[in-house]
Amino acid sequence: MPQLNIVSDPQAEKILNRIAFRYGILVFALLIADTFLLSYANALLQPKTLGVLMKPSLILLNFASILVVLIPFYFGIYKLFSARLAIGRERVQSRSWNQAVAALEPFDTWTQRFLDSSGEAHFLLAQAYTGLGDKAKAEAARKFVRRRKGVWANRVNGVKSAANTLGPEGQEIRPRPSKSKPRRRF
Repeated sequence: MPQLNIVSDPQAEKILNRIAFRYGILVFALLIADTFLLSYANALLQPKTLGVLMKPSLILLNFASILVVLIPFYFGIYKLFSARLAIGRERVQSRSWNQAVAALEPFDTWTQRFLDSSGEAHFLLAQAYTGLGDKAKAEAARKFVRRRKGVWANRVNGVKSAANTLGPEGQEIRPRPSKSKPRRRF
């Protein structure tokens, strides 16, 4: 199996390779089993005459066989990118900008952006690019985060917490002080 040389840390590469290998073998085995079992089922259940359409039960069986392969495939991709996010988060906290970019950059490809629904990976990627001095890529990652609504978009926009929101007049809502006297404590 080809190595996933994305991070210069051997421990991170070992984690990512283990996930890719485990789910790759599982999907490959399901594909082989599905191919042979489905062809056998099609041969048994398909009518012998050429003019007859497929039975509805056979169509349902073919559709279910696709799901048997695709569900573990997408679950494996989800686990792999969750591990990438954890590695990237750790690298940003330790200020290892090159390794953080290497771990988080696959989230920035147009086919994998759906895996960053909250925007956290792009937020961390923007921090890593800023640490490397690449302002154009950092701003592109921030732009992606701003399109998402949530905690990470608020952090990019400078909103400190959910409690500091704007009221109907556009003024910041602050907690009110209590009206009672402070109590003495011994």
